[in-house]
Amino acid sequence: MSAITVYYDASCPLCLSEMSTIKALDQAEEIALCDCSVQGFADSHASEAGIDQAQMMRLIHARTATGQWLIGVDVFVDLYRRVGLRSVAGFWGHPMLSPILRMLYPWIARYRQALSRLGVNRIYELAIERAAQKALAKSRACNENQCELPPR
Repeated sequence: MSAITVYYDASCPLCLSEMSTIKALDQAEEIALCDCSVQGFADSHASEAGIDQAQMMRLIHARTATGQWLIGVDVFVDLYRRVGLRSVAGFWGHPMLSPILRMLYPWIARYRQALSRLGVNRIYELAIERAAQKALAKSRACNENQCELPPR
C-alpha cells in the first residue's frame, strides 16, 4: 500500500504534467496516482469520507495510508516534501504565501484547462525540473560531505 494516494484530473495537461513529474521523482514509491476524471469514477475510501467525484474534480485530494485526507495546497506541500523538493514544498507551505495560495488555488483549479492551453504547464514543468536539479546537486554535495550547492 502506498503512503499517499493522490486523486487528480488526468484529463488536464497541467495536472497530468505535475503529477507525472512528482511520480517520476518518487524514488521511495510512496505515491499512488488515481485519475478521478474518468466517467463513473468511484472510490470506497472517498465515499466513506463523504467525498464525491465532483469535489475531487474541483480541488486535488489525497488520502494518506492512515486515512487522513488532504485537499488543495496541503496536497502539494506533502507531495513535494515526499519527493525531496523542499524548496517547492516550502513555497506552497510558506507562512506568508500559504494564505494567498489557498485563496488563489481554487481559481487555478477552476481554470486549469484554459491555463494549460496558455502553456502554464510547460512553465511549471521547467520550474520543477530546475528545483529537482538543484535538490539533486545539493544531495550529491551532501553525500560528499560538502553540504553546499556547487558554484555555478
